[in-house]
Amino acid sequence: MVQKINLDILLESIDGIAYRCRNDKYWTMEFITSGIERITGYTQDEILNNAKISFDDITLKEDKLIVRQTVDEALEAHNYYTTEYRVRHKDGRIIYLWEQGVGVYDGDKIIALEGYICDITAQKQTEIELKEKVQQQAMELLREKEKEIERTNYLRILELIKSMAHELRNPLNLSINSTHLLQEEIKKISPDNTKAQRILSILEGSNNRINEIVETIELTFRSATHKRGKQELYDLIIQSTSHFHKKIKKHGIQIEIDEGVKDYMILATKENFIQSLKNIIKNSISAVKKNNDKSRKKIEIYASIGSKNNLRLTIKDFGIGISKEYLEMITLPFISTITRSKGSGLGLSAAKYLLQDDNLELSFNSKENAWTEAYINIPENSWAKI
Repeated sequence: MVQKINLDILLESIDGIAYRCRNDKYWTMEFITSGIERITGYTQDEILNNAKISFDDITLKEDKLIVRQTVDEALEAHNYYTTEYRVRHKDGRIIYLWEQGVGVYDGDKIIALEGYICDITAQKQTEIELKEKVQQQAMELLREKEKEIERTNYLRILELIKSMAHELRNPLNLSINSTHLLQEEIKKISPDNTKAQRILSILEGSNNRINEIVETIELTFRSATHKRGKQELYDLIIQSTSHFHKKIKKHGIQIEIDEGVKDYMILATKENFIQSLKNIIKNSISAVKKNNDKSRKKIEIYASIGSKNNLRLTIKDFGIGISKEYLEMITLPFISTITRSKGSGLGLSAAKYLLQDDNLELSFNSKENAWTEAYINIPENSWAKI
């Protein structure tokens, strides 16, 4: 005899908060698991239907707007939303939360929001401490070397990131595998349980995001099994940009590749160069997406010869630009111009590291609210005309 799964036990056993709330000013909770008390100090009875306090009341004022904007944008597109924000614990402490959820619709009408919330305070405190250390070391190096980071110190910082990724890999794999097993069991026991499936889908999305960050780090430190060789520059660009075809089509972005790049052959490690270019283009797409001028939603890629007979590959986006402050630190680990709920701040750092292995340099120039140019500088002895 097949027994039905006890959904209440399942929901109460998760290490976090499952909820259903109204899409109103107060995020009025209609259902919430007991994890709310473990994380915030407030009981279910105090939070449900705003009996004593609303979820909006405990959310820090500085974070309310970004949460609302994130949820509204996702609901408009009928997508899942993911956000990070802070709440004040009942005892006065600040708690960092990560949340992913989705709108519940009756036809076109939004009737509720459902999702999952977890406490990321420990991770955020570690991240903040690490960022402070990294930024302090980076500023010292910038002053000493006139904005040039010594490779030995740069690698020391990246080695720290490598060890973090290694520690994350085993528990992450366990979480991914456990989520998949639980999905299969629920399909067998209660295939029509859409609420459980939705929660598991949210957990799977969380695992995938963490996995993407860990893979970015692991890629940077993968064994040097690839060798440098002669590569056609145009082919490298095509292989890099093809990865984004669906994304740029969705957002109405154009990538324009100048015909002149077909004239050049470069000496580089194929896999390193493609991954670096992907990281740069991904950053450019994020910037261009924020540009409301449809006529300027584009990225240009072209090559030119510099004064020292170096070949310069330029990736220019017409996005929101980068401030002078961030431009000086943009390739440092954990420095990101993307919103804090998106991106790891490692993409451009990894790109610089991978290019350095082939003696290629990555640099940037930008004008705020106008454009950003990324330059890959290829020395005279590493390129030739076809």
